[in-house]
Amino acid sequence: MKKLLVISIVLAVLVFAIRAGQKSISDNKLIAIAREHVTKNSVAGLVFDLRIRKQIDNWTLVEVTPKDKATDKAAVVLEKVGNRWVVRDFGTIFPERERQIPELFK
Repeated sequence: MKKLLVISIVLAVLVFAIRAGQKSISDNKLIAIAREHVTKNSVAGLVFDLRIRKQIDNWTLVEVTPKDKATDKAAVVLEKVGNRWVVRDFGTIFPERERQIPELFK
């Protein structure tokens, strides 16, 4: 009985670790997609940080914070379509998206 309990605990820890790893892989992929889009659609040489601000269903909001404080913060809105993440918007305001998915911006 004790052996079964130990095996159960080990399996639970492994499942948790695998799920945590999958989330970080997914997060890394989102950040990479957002970084590529921001780099292609911004002033050359812009240095910035990215962080996932919020995820709701198949939508993700990634915050873009330029290192130069004189440059405004922005965001990238991504939608999961099938198995792919697609950039839907990039900028500082998103009135259409805010009406479509208001909880993403709260």
